[in-house]
Amino acid sequence: MNQRTPILALLLLLAVACGGKSESAETMEKPWNGSPVGASFTSFGEKNGERSVTLQVHNFGDAPVLSYSFMLRYFDKSGAPLKVQAGTPFESDVDTMSMSGTPRDELAPKKNKQIVLDFGMNVPAEAASAEILVTKVGGANADLTPKEIWSAPYSQSWPEKPGAAAKPVAE
Repeated sequence: MNQRTPILALLLLLAVACGGKSESAETMEKPWNGSPVGASFTSFGEKNGERSVTLQVHNFGDAPVLSYSFMLRYFDKSGAPLKVQAGTPFESDVDTMSMSGTPRDELAPKKNKQIVLDFGMNVPAEAASAEILVTKVGGANADLTPKEIWSAPYSQSWPEKPGAAAKPVAE
């Protein structure tokens, strides 16, 4: 055994122990839309030839969360918003994703975790960043049946932030 082996083993152990670095509740803002779960964009990846989205979530609430619905909008490197599925009958300003029911999705109260949305996403190739809102949060009753914890009004458009300047009405 050479002298570097214990040092390399210690570095590997530290890397594993410190992995999954997460944004703390002190740095993540409480969601402006009233959701008990906040989400922030971390990075894009790729799986099976499709782009994935990695995000950080934090449960500001008092109940464990087992399911989520997300609304995402994407931006190019200049900060301009991008269309999802541009040029198709499904073109939209937003992408949506729901996930539920598995232990890997559970988020304890006042805790953070990283989630990778790696299936069914419609991330434009030129996307450089994303903004995420949690639009629905669920848990479980004592008998393990699903329970809705919180839900935003249904919309297929990005909601206006309260206090935002009103947009002029087209005549």
